[in-house]
Amino acid sequence: MKKIIRRIHFVAFFLATLLANSQTLPEPNTPWVKIFSEEFDGNAVDTNDWIVRNNERQGFSTNSLDVSNGTLKINNTYPTGGRPVGGWIESRRKPIGDERYGYYEARVRITADPNGKIWPTWWIWGKNFRNGAPGPTATEFDLMEYSGFAKKFFENKATTSHHYSEKRVLNGKTKIDASIESVRTRNAFEWHTWGMYWSPTEVSFYYDGVKYLTSDQPIDAANDPNDMSLILSCSPHTIDVVDYNSGSGGFQPNNVDQATAAQPGQTLPSFEIDWVRVWSLGSTVGTNDCQGLPNEVCQRINIANTNFKVQTVGESCDGNTNGKINIEATEQLAYTATIEGTSNSKSFETSTSFDGLENGAYTVCITADGLADFKQCFEVVIKESNAANIDLSIYNVSEN
Repeated sequence: MKKIIRRIHFVAFFLATLLANSQTLPEPNTPWVKIFSEEFDGNAVDTNDWIVRNNERQGFSTNSLDVSNGTLKINNTYPTGGRPVGGWIESRRKPIGDERYGYYEARVRITADPNGKIWPTWWIWGKNFRNGAPGPTATEFDLMEYSGFAKKFFENKATTSHHYSEKRVLNGKTKIDASIESVRTRNAFEWHTWGMYWSPTEVSFYYDGVKYLTSDQPIDAANDPNDMSLILSCSPHTIDVVDYNSGSGGFQPNNVDQATAAQPGQTLPSFEIDWVRVWSLGSTVGTNDCQGLPNEVCQRINIANTNFKVQTVGESCDGNTNGKINIEATEQLAYTATIEGTSNSKSFETSTSFDGLENGAYTVCITADGLADFKQCFEVVIKESNAANIDLSIYNVSEN
């Protein structure tokens, strides 16, 4: 949950309002900006935007990629006497630091039920294998992943997961997956959108604009220094793997069921992608565009840092209750202001105030109805007015 701290000090006989924003998160209401949009409207993968892996020994070939009729098809082949081959493209642009935060979405489908025989994935990954040994050290977000494991463990449904960096064990596990109950409600064999919202304090996944999974370790992802790539990949999921993915130092797990693994000579379905789009928080690149974002994502940061004016009014001496805090909002919404640690709260749309306050420090927090993740807090100090210091010697007038 965002928490923006500002300090406001009141000095007796003088009204002072200091709004010092010390947070480093992307600014609320810095417009959502669409920084990347791949619509696959041409007749080939645009290599200015994408790196195409082309090594059949690794299991990927440019011949497996077909851009036509406004979509990318990643085809899978496993010829008799040959190698299983699919396709892999990854983004050239690899945002790092705060540039990573935003919303990622793709509209994809698997052209037919493969019964576990292919491994299509829409994912975001930092690579960085351990010196060529199996097991990536970087964070991995699988927005939509289907494989022989989906067939084996998830009732033939696509899965979603966040693999923690370095595969480290956090709270007894190395990743968080969508539950079996959750995956039953999604269909990877038809056109749907699969998205992810990523901020320094949240990683959440969306299906057709509806959130269904939130990671329990967003800070682990935020602390990962590796640059991330957008990846669209697919290949036959086989039993016998010698050096699959060896070019990246990885391997393809081989504990899928023999009955559902891809076999030589089989005709396999394709992984089809309609588009890939990325929105950033407060980037200066691209065109302001919140259209297409899930409403919940668009609105969650749609209140500006400068939306609220919070100031103290009046003065309060020790033991008196003359202090007052005024709150004004530029944008008219349903807000609730609360003095933390008390039951003193006020609902308002444009302005409200807290009256009858003693001198002292207060924390006033404001929430907005319908925006569960929004909260702005202000530290307010009403100082005691200084006692008057009067030199009475000037009044020592002789009685005569």
